[in-house]
Amino acid sequence: MSESIETLRKRIWSLYPLCGFAQRADKLYLESFRERVDALVQDQPDDDATATEKQDYTDRVAAVCGELTELRKHYQMTKSTMSQAGPHSYAAMHLRLVTNEMLFQRLGNALDDKDTKIASLKRKYSSLDRKCESLEVKYEILLDMIRRLKGAYISGNAVVILDGQFSLLQTTYLEQCHALNAISIDSHTGKIAVCDSEEAFIYSPYGKDEGALKWSLQMSIPLAELASDLAVLAWGSEAELLVGSSSLKLFKTEEDGLMVWDGRLPKAVKMASFSYDASLLATTGWQDRLVKVWRRQSSGSDDTRFDFTYLPHPATVTAIQWRSPSQHEHNHKEKIVDDVLYTICADQMIRVWAATDPHALQTLQLWAEIDMRQSIQPRLLNDKVDSHHRFAMFIDSQDFIAAASEFLKTRTDASEEGDHAFEHLAEVVKTNPDVCIVLDRHCNMSAWGMENVGCKAKKPTDVFNIAHAEDFVLPFSADATPEEDNVVLAAFGHAATSSALSVIAHFFDGRVACYEARVDRLFDPSPRQDRLICNALLDGHERPIHSIVRDEGGGVLASRTHGDQAIVWQQNTGEGEALLQRRSYLKSSKSVLGMLVLDKDFLVTVHAKSVSLWDTRDLHAQESCYCNFQSRLGLECLLLLPKRNRRPQNRYIAAISPRMAGTVWELTMPSLPGPDLTTRHDQQPSIKEHSTVGTKTSERMASVCAVDAVGMLSDYPDVFDGLARDIAISYTDTGLILIWAASMEQGSCNIGWSTTSRIQTSIISPSLVKGSAIRKVAAVDSQNNRLTIWDTRSTQMEHELFCDPLDSLQDLDWSSTPDRQSILAAGFRYKVVILAQLRYDYLSSSPAWMPVREISIKQLTSDPIADSIWLSHGSLVIGTGNQLLVYGPDFSDSDQTIANLRTPIHHEQSMNIFDLIKILNGPLPVFHPQFVGQAVLAGKWDLVQAIVVALHETLKYHVPGDPIDSILSLSSERFFNSTDTSGASSKEGTADDEQHSQGVTEDRAQFEIVARNEYTKSDDKNPIDCSLYYIALRKKSVLLGLWRMATWNREQPGTQRLLKNNFAEARWKTAALKNGYALLGKRRYEYAAAWFLLAGNLQDAVNVCVHQMEDLQLAIAVARVYDGDDNNPVLNSLLRDKVLPQAATSGNRWQATWAFWMLGQYAMAVKALVEPLHSLIPLPHPPSPQAHSFLAHDPALIILYQQLRPKAAALLRGRAKQILSPRAEWDLVIQTARTYDRMGCAWLALDLVRNWEFAPPVHDKEVPIAVDTKGASRSGRQSRRQSGMKSPTTTAPREEKAKPTMFKEPEASSLLDNFGF
Repeated sequence: MSESIETLRKRIWSLYPLCGFAQRADKLYLESFRERVDALVQDQPDDDATATEKQDYTDRVAAVCGELTELRKHYQMTKSTMSQAGPHSYAAMHLRLVTNEMLFQRLGNALDDKDTKIASLKRKYSSLDRKCESLEVKYEILLDMIRRLKGAYISGNAVVILDGQFSLLQTTYLEQCHALNAISIDSHTGKIAVCDSEEAFIYSPYGKDEGALKWSLQMSIPLAELASDLAVLAWGSEAELLVGSSSLKLFKTEEDGLMVWDGRLPKAVKMASFSYDASLLATTGWQDRLVKVWRRQSSGSDDTRFDFTYLPHPATVTAIQWRSPSQHEHNHKEKIVDDVLYTICADQMIRVWAATDPHALQTLQLWAEIDMRQSIQPRLLNDKVDSHHRFAMFIDSQDFIAAASEFLKTRTDASEEGDHAFEHLAEVVKTNPDVCIVLDRHCNMSAWGMENVGCKAKKPTDVFNIAHAEDFVLPFSADATPEEDNVVLAAFGHAATSSALSVIAHFFDGRVACYEARVDRLFDPSPRQDRLICNALLDGHERPIHSIVRDEGGGVLASRTHGDQAIVWQQNTGEGEALLQRRSYLKSSKSVLGMLVLDKDFLVTVHAKSVSLWDTRDLHAQESCYCNFQSRLGLECLLLLPKRNRRPQNRYIAAISPRMAGTVWELTMPSLPGPDLTTRHDQQPSIKEHSTVGTKTSERMASVCAVDAVGMLSDYPDVFDGLARDIAISYTDTGLILIWAASMEQGSCNIGWSTTSRIQTSIISPSLVKGSAIRKVAAVDSQNNRLTIWDTRSTQMEHELFCDPLDSLQDLDWSSTPDRQSILAAGFRYKVVILAQLRYDYLSSSPAWMPVREISIKQLTSDPIADSIWLSHGSLVIGTGNQLLVYGPDFSDSDQTIANLRTPIHHEQSMNIFDLIKILNGPLPVFHPQFVGQAVLAGKWDLVQAIVVALHETLKYHVPGDPIDSILSLSSERFFNSTDTSGASSKEGTADDEQHSQGVTEDRAQFEIVARNEYTKSDDKNPIDCSLYYIALRKKSVLLGLWRMATWNREQPGTQRLLKNNFAEARWKTAALKNGYALLGKRRYEYAAAWFLLAGNLQDAVNVCVHQMEDLQLAIAVARVYDGDDNNPVLNSLLRDKVLPQAATSGNRWQATWAFWMLGQYAMAVKALVEPLHSLIPLPHPPSPQAHSFLAHDPALIILYQQLRPKAAALLRGRAKQILSPRAEWDLVIQTARTYDRMGCAWLALDLVRNWEFAPPVHDKEVPIAVDTKGASRSGRQSRRQSGMKSPTTTAPREEKAKPTMFKEPEASSLLDNFGF
């Protein structure tokens, strides 16, 4: 083959000399031959080419050779003719020949370099191929992400985008639009187009490289020239967008919205849809029986034209739909697709149109018809509901075959005999049909298969029945209006389950239901309830949500917008159902200011001058009655008063102001239907003004709100009327929170208010306060970044949370578990943090609350959170923009907040929030360290020993994975009959006095050990470090000996000389004071305190320790060691002025009790264990938040109380009737039992309330307890000796103290001149 090519080249070169005699046309003809030879070089077949390819190539070479032979003869004849023409002509020919030879030489060189150029081009093409492969991969990634986009819809001015699981991907609000009226998705590019009557908006996808697909605004197209009834959008080829109203306009979105076609219409278009390849466009108008099929004749920015034909129908066309191509055709759009159009008509007929005759006048011809009315015959003789309504949906062959084949492939019992449904489905799959499903309102289904759709030779068997079935349940509304009584259905392949289909039902009342349907269940002719599994129910408002309220049970809630619209929602708890379903729609003629859900079936709305009762049992709520009133105060809160059993049909609601004054209305509720549905309206509802309410309070309330009714029943017997429950909460600008209960006064129609709790939070101007019915309150400060949680029973703060200043708190919602454990949802602008209770832990001071889940909506919507509320089963409903986002109670271990918890969720796929909280705040096993530690503190040594022994025996035979009994099989009596050594009565007499004396001696011994450690803590052994300690011990001689050894210290000579003097003399006492003040100026505070002590000025030394060194413990130790406990005014002043205020500020009951006992105020010491410290110790400022913390109520305090109670009673015998009232001691025991329960130590709580012995009442005449606020109590020294807790202090002999004199501080520069420093 290569020899033939070389022969051709030589023959062409041999013709070049003759070319000079040829005309220009011949020269060009010869050059074309050269190009043909070059083409033969490039097309030369490889060795592995077929014989046919080699023969074709040989024929091409032979044809070129034959033409060249003829051309050579022609050139030779031309040369002979020109030679006979004369010398001039010949010279001209020769010049032309020389010129052409130069040209042919260059062409020959280029021909020789052809192989090199081809190799270079191949390298370039190889690089381009790699780039194309990379682009194809990116395009496949884009297509895969676009396939996740399974739907988008518009709601008001919002665009909502869903993924393949019908989960929310993104919500975008167009603030400049009042309401959108059309939307369309381009399945090839993922672009989304929406429009209102003035403008169209194009959104493009982005983020495919990051794996987070989102849409952003690409451009907008003004539509001012179009009519206001614009309602149609459709995507064509190459990012073309069709906008239709009274005309059809086609825009190029890739060319800045250039309009390339404008088609006029006789009437406004209702539906428009392009075929997949955009070669055809089907449109129909409002109440039109003609479908217009537009055929594209040309395309381009300059010339885009369509012609059209009609598809006539006998009645109004209600739906049109093109058959979608296969998935392979989706990926290769250039593939030719057979265009098939489905139409549904008002005559209940489905018509299938296809291009079966290319020579016909019409573009499409009728291929088949399906009578929907004959497909499903009426089955009830006295059917009151219109049974002639039929609905249809189409399943494309590719989706049906893919799902059915996957099911057949995974079926393991395919060989079982008698499985006719399986065998029938396998036979249907063989025909590769498109499927049409016909439905009626009674949940009947008829499925039809269409084989070889569009085939010219149609057979009668091409349309056949697949199955008839029941229980195709769709949530039709029984009382829908004629405009709302319709549904549009669509089906396609499921994104997650390959053997299932996704079904979308768009009801004309505004609901969109998304279902999963497995093919085996869908086409099973036997009755079954699981044909459809609800994945999502899309519903909501057309305007932004303002607030959400719920009923007391938490199963029904109502949401309202700014204005006159509200929707009542019902919680679903069944499997395969949406978590929330719309129950009733309300539209009032007056603006709604507040609302209240009553008895699940009724809604109360309050307006500016009236209150109305609505019946919400139907789809459209009906106003049952109303009552006008004159607004006298600014009504801020709407309350539901507790229900009384004595009049079950009457309910009472109150609207109150921050002054706790307002109006109460009495509502007579209509009778609910009985089992026979005959007693629905036998009692007419009514509303009347019952009374006015008000209460006298000295506090000026800033705001009032209702208590979240969680964990509490609304109905209770009359015997519990005295136990009024919390229904309202108010607060002042000073941080005082009041919890209110309401009760009906006996023999009167008045409503009485009473405060059940008062909490002083010290929060100035709280911005938000919310309480729950199970005695929890959450408060937010004025900056909206500090959250505190309080228990209203004990008035103690359980948690404090500081938030990001840039993300302020704006909503609080309470919920509870079935066992009444609290859950709090703290709402920010774009997230909700869920906090749950933890067990109290006093040993490690761990927090009592912690975040367990964080829900962020920032990636889902651009609107902030408006309100949120809990449902009864732990689901959280978040209102944002037009949407209600429902988050179920289950979450998995992928949640970052949960991942750090040491809970069994790490071993499970998901966990319910109630189960998680039970783990975090439930009872502990008795072998838990916290339980054992508290038992040790309570002195239950035999119980601890029994637990350790039982645990040892259990672990010896324990197999990993087996559960361990929480009480280790111990009997309950073992927890109640254990020895308690904590409450042993104190011994009085010589033994206690000796013990006290030993304690004082031990204090001095410990202080001397500290002095030695301070001296030896460094290698230099500096005596300055231990000076304060040895002088406090009055061991100046020891300190002097240490200075003798400190020869390296430059201060040694002067200090040693000074210490040798007698500091009882006024001269050397003054010198020591000068030295102390000089050292203060040099910030050597500890050394300065030592010189003050050397001068005998204990008060100044203590002041330096307290103020400069900020070491109160050191000051107390120095005062006690230097001057003892008895008759020590400095110590008493320190305890009174520093220790007690600090204890009250921080809530340290241990410190306050010790200080009172040291002062001899024994009754106050006992009261400090029980009563609030700020009520016992006056403070110039409010106590710190730590003073209210739950950590200040350690259950071990009751152990100390049990020890001090008999001692204090013995000391105060005859001077006081009783230290604590029986009620106060009762409250202490109950509060400690609750604390044990919150710690998970329920057995200790039971033991406490079972075995506690209350102090017997004292009948002696009551004598007031003398409390000296300026000094120690009377007979303090003698009482301390008698108490056995403290005895007289044994101190070392001290030098005689001179009377203090006034001292004027000298100049700092002259203080140390005489001491050699």
